Amino acid sequence: MTIEIDEVTLKLMRIFQPETLGRREAAMAAGTRFVHYTSASAATSILRGPHVWLRNATTMNDVSEINFGNSRLIAGLGRKSEQVAAKKFWVLLGELNSELPDKIVALYDGWVDHLRMDTYLFCLSEHDDAEDEIGRLSMWRAYGGAAAIAIVINPAPMYSYTDALSAYAYPVIYCAPDDQSSFQLLVSRMEAELEFLKTQSAETLVDHLFECLQSQAICSKHLGFKEEREWRIVHQPKHQPNERLKSSLVDVRGIPQIIYELPLRDFPEENLVGLNLNHLISRIIIGPTAFPLAMYDYFVRLLEELKIDKAHERVFLSNIPLRT
Repeated sequence: MTIEIDEVTLKLMRIFQPETLGRREAAMAAGTRFVHYTSASAATSILRGPHVWLRNATTMNDVSEINFGNSRLIAGLGRKSEQVAAKKFWVLLGELNSELPDKIVALYDGWVDHLRMDTYLFCLSEHDDAEDEIGRLSMWRAYGGAAAIAIVINPAPMYSYTDALSAYAYPVIYCAPDDQSSFQLLVSRMEAELEFLKTQSAETLVDHLFECLQSQAICSKHLGFKEEREWRIVHQPKHQPNERLKSSLVDVRGIPQIIYELPLRDFPEENLVGLNLNHLISRIIIGPTAFPLAMYDYFVRLLEELKIDKAHERVFLSNIPLRT
């Protein structure tokens, strides 16, 4: 189940987040499912929880990802940038409201350290039907080790507009460090809809501009990773605290850290459905391993214990041969 958003909000999203909204609408139209590649032990933890861990952005595989988006944003759209798009951006903001440029700068500068240090993520990839039997070899090689698992999920919760968990799904935008196309698109949309934007309150504009800037900072990634087709579930506890997400102190491969547990259950009264395991789990694919049959039996039994319908029909062995 998804919910509708009003036409004004949708129009503002088309102006300020055209790439994000475009990717979302394309995925929805295609019925795209999503997949999380992980280890068998982590998959067990997710299913038994049932919850997923949102981990701090600073603990991601490639620490450079943390700064990539923010550095690109400052270079391409910062107030001191010499880029044409940046100069036009600040002129347009001033035309909308003379106080808007200073408000945006103050807000973003006040939150930039939180964006770096207080952003918690769970990562998924788009999943094609053609991958149902094999998974994606590049992801098997990168995640999971000798007992790798792919948890394929049905997409309804990814497309829901809801504040039930204060955790939001964003597609990753892949680009070269000097790619200006995102900023040029933003400015062209603002310029084309300037008269409409003048009808909006300063508060509304600030909210959408801040969402635009932070999504560019948090969800931009180097073009070399494009094949991952990643989406990120993002939670910022200082910006939008939510008592349903509990924090814990854990040790992940010897690195002590804080995580937030996102519960896998529905909140229908707040338009979030399809997150319970019985509806969420499309299939579990067991990656290339020396112990395929033992792992198959294990995950069928685990799903049965968790009262997942037709457990044996949801577990599959990847037919990619194990390379020894």
